[in-house]
Amino acid sequence: LKGDMAGFYTQADIKELVSYAKHRGIRVVPEFDIPGHARGLIPLEDEGIKFCTTTEDRSQLYNDPGNSTLKVLKELMREMAGLFED
Repeated sequence: LKGDMAGFYTQADIKELVSYAKHRGIRVVPEFDIPGHARGLIPLEDEGIKFCTTTEDRSQLYNDPGNSTLKVLKELMREMAGLFED
């Protein structure tokens, strides 16, 4: 991400946020808007995410025959699921 919205949350940040919310009766529910916001996955290209094009405005995930995109998405979901209690 670039500009005013640049940045990210660390796993420690997320755990702290979930704990903070839980103590106040609030449930944090993650949202993974795929494929709608697949551009946010561009940093994972080095991990195996593949897009249909290589242009700068690429946004469509490619269901590659080697399943590298699916493997990365499954690992991402598994990792994120471990951060949220529900």
